[in-house]
Amino acid sequence: MKHGRDELKGRRAMEEKMAKMNRTVPRNTPISYHQQVTALNPEFVSVLDGAVVAEASVRNLLARNISLETLRSADMDALLREWPHCKSTEIPKCSPTARFRTLGGECNNLNSPDWGASLQPFRRVSPPAYDDEFSGPRTTSLVDKQRLPSARSVSLAFQNATTMVYETRLSMLFLTWGQFVDHDMTTTAPNKGNIIHLQKIVFISYLTEYVIPMLLGADGSSISCCGDTDILHPECFPILIEANDQFYNDKGVSCLDFVRSAPAPQCAIGKTNLKILKSPVQ
Repeated sequence: MKHGRDELKGRRAMEEKMAKMNRTVPRNTPISYHQQVTALNPEFVSVLDGAVVAEASVRNLLARNISLETLRSADMDALLREWPHCKSTEIPKCSPTARFRTLGGECNNLNSPDWGASLQPFRRVSPPAYDDEFSGPRTTSLVDKQRLPSARSVSLAFQNATTMVYETRLSMLFLTWGQFVDHDMTTTAPNKGNIIHLQKIVFISYLTEYVIPMLLGADGSSISCCGDTDILHPECFPILIEANDQFYNDKGVSCLDFVRSAPAPQCAIGKTNLKILKSPVQ
């Protein structure tokens, strides 16, 4: 646990250093606009801190040559009691006679009141396949262990496909509805920096000017993963651009910012729970 708390402390110090060095996403850029619409719920900030501590504490055990199988079969109650996010876990109290469903999703299922609620991990369709079987992003093929192409290369392959398939039954409304469900009704929590940035919004009414500070991101600034590599946030997974990229080759862009989704630990350790530490949070 001391190792986990030190990891969180060191990460916060690094984020503060990055902010002082202006190593944050530039304003008025596409990535900055995207970061603004993925601001975190203030309640999630403490969950994210606890998640960092939990993941680091388990990684410390793995570094001591304790296998995943051993951890899965061991009694970990003593460790779980120390995880910050587990100390305040409360089961919502539900009323079977409530007239309306809750906005946060609690109690929509009376038998499992936290199913589908905010600040809960998403369910997985299939189990994760991490490089290190724990939380490291997958970079090699599961079949032949060859290095996987970048996300940009895959995107270009689809764009340059020679075979065209025309959809005859679905309209653009199908895609729009999917975006609404994915980004309006649910959201994957991204990692953020720790330094708070305020943007002043000016309203003029009846010849009076009102300046209202607006917090961009509940827990601070967005994280930059491109540029100088002397200091790189541990949650960065940047997308490198090839020199012959047909769109970016004349724009001076060699890197796209990409920050991994925030970890979503659970107050249990098992075969699934150990692998779910990096699952997205609703």
